[in-house]
Amino acid sequence: IQKYLIQKYNYKGLIITDDLKMLAIKLRYTQKKAVKLAINAGNNMIILGCKYKQIIKVIENISSEIKNGKIDIDNINKSVNKIIEIKNKYNVNDNKITGVNIEEINKEIEELNNKISN
Repeated sequence: IQKYLIQKYNYKGLIITDDLKMLAIKLRYTQKKAVKLAINAGNNMIILGCKYKQIIKVIENISSEIKNGKIDIDNINKSVNKIIEIKNKYNVNDNKITGVNIEEINKEIEELNNKISN
């Protein structure tokens, strides 16, 4: 990712992995190794489809790898800043989303369908 996407093609956008629990990854690497390689390769976000407790362990492993010098904290900070920039650009926040009123949406759809058919 560093060599091609970032250096050769001068890509400046957000880089997100595919799910690291995919069989092709699992057959070759441990989860810990896959995460470390993904971060060191230049990915800004990692997709890892697993339960909350496992995610906490992954975060703890990343922290440990940083302390041991196996992951550069500057890469983490650059990724965090890039994510914040994208969230600001598209006005994304961490506010809880309220539910959708399906009945109201269905009513609007029905009204539109009536206008179209008339």
